[in-house]
Amino acid sequence: MAMASMKAMFSLEIASLLVACAYAHGTRLQLKLFLIEPKSEFKLCSAGKHQSPINIVKDDVVYNPNLKALDGDYVPTNATFVDNGFNVEVCSSIDETSACNERHTHLHLVHSITVVSILYRYGHPDAFHLQVREMSEEQANKRTERREAQ
Repeated sequence: MAMASMKAMFSLEIASLLVACAYAHGTRLQLKLFLIEPKSEFKLCSAGKHQSPINIVKDDVVYNPNLKALDGDYVPTNATFVDNGFNVEVCSSIDETSACNERHTHLHLVHSITVVSILYRYGHPDAFHLQVREMSEEQANKRTERREAQ
């Protein structure tokens, strides 16, 4: 991937890792899409119905002190990566009582009404992020091999 594309992808990943929170609990956020360079290979990010890059305007965020703490005690589990057309979900065999419904490759953890997001800073590679990327690439390669074999 060219350096310009890597920088654009990094910018989109950072933008998509911002947190979108809990409307049902009274938190109000005005979400505005980042304006994507019209000539960019990512210009469709600002045109569709499933936009990932968001801009949370901190001045528009309303703090709700009545929100309860989110239980972030995640346990290891076997999982399968599924490409659903606009992101990659991680499907796991977590029991039905689990509040975590899906995990996206950009590391938003969807908990019923709250999305927990992990913001990566530019710097040394994160070991977990690299594992997710490697698994995604392996699954993509397997899928390509299956298609080519048909």
